[in-house]
Amino acid sequence: MLVLVYLSFAAQYLAFALVLKTVFSLPLSFGILVAALIFLVYVWWGGLLAISLLDMTQTIVIITGLIAVAIPLISEAGGIANIISRTEPKFFKIIPDFDFMSIATYISALITIGLGAIPQQDLYQRVKACKKCKCR
Repeated sequence: MLVLVYLSFAAQYLAFALVLKTVFSLPLSFGILVAALIFLVYVWWGGLLAISLLDMTQTIVIITGLIAVAIPLISEAGGIANIISRTEPKFFKIIPDFDFMSIATYISALITIGLGAIPQQDLYQRVKACKKCKCR
């Protein structure tokens, strides 16, 4: 589990360093150090509130981006009705066929989606960090 956390940090630092390299032509190793320093400073100064605000901002940016991409794509495809009419009816089937492989695939998807969020340390950390409700 700890190895996955470090790999996640490394991926975030590398992604930010690639942005810095592309925008400012910084060397990749220097960009990784800058990314680590920026992340460390904003978490140190802002604490859990800074992380929560960053999560909220990222979610807004992601949803806005998805909508901005979806609208022209749906229009280019001829509209929602055209997309649905060209999709195979079995794509929208919720209940699996009654054979071993379909049921096993269905159960594995339910376990992955339903139980996949349980071991996420960041969720536990945020819940446990709240000492009391501070409503404004």
